[in-house]
Amino acid sequence: MTPKRMGLIAASIALITTLSACGAHKQLSLVGKAELRTMREAVADQFYAKKSAQEILPALEKLFRLMDQDDITMEYRNNRLYVSRYYTMYAVFAVSFGRQYYTVDLRENEAGTVVAVRSTISDNTGMFASPVTQLYAENIDIGDSSIFYIGDFKLFHQRLRYLSENEGEWLTCDNANHGKSIRADREAYALGMCEMIGLDDNSPT
Repeated sequence: MTPKRMGLIAASIALITTLSACGAHKQLSLVGKAELRTMREAVADQFYAKKSAQEILPALEKLFRLMDQDDITMEYRNNRLYVSRYYTMYAVFAVSFGRQYYTVDLRENEAGTVVAVRSTISDNTGMFASPVTQLYAENIDIGDSSIFYIGDFKLFHQRLRYLSENEGEWLTCDNANHGKSIRADREAYALGMCEMIGLDDNSPT
């Protein structure tokens, strides 16, 4: 979402649209939720042949910095990258303080590394809202409550492969979501990577 520092009206519309889209899909059955989890895991957890975790880490850091240069913090420990992105939105009679959380697990074996990404948000909104104080998140769900859809996981790994393996082309959010509707085909849309408050859509130089 560019430019990053949106005006008040644009920010309010973006927040309302995002939250409405997240909550507008029909309720899934238990079988449907299990199937959705399986489909998401198939694209969220990808194998990078002949790449170690230490080789992938610089590309991951660059990927997240391109999404938000100013308001992001990271920490790597126990084969997991923790990422936290702070955002604030002011509207008429309300303020929203939030954090978007990411975890990226790097599971090495003799042939390469499995990269598994997850994301969620925590948001306090109201006339007298307080900032979100939790810095990082653990055990982020990939199921129906996730803000990362299949389109997000695909875009994340397309960018990571470009940065770590020089594979393909850099895909912008406009290109990733071109011709797609979050209401018509929610899973194909890149919401968490592209439409959350304060995100940039910078390209590597």
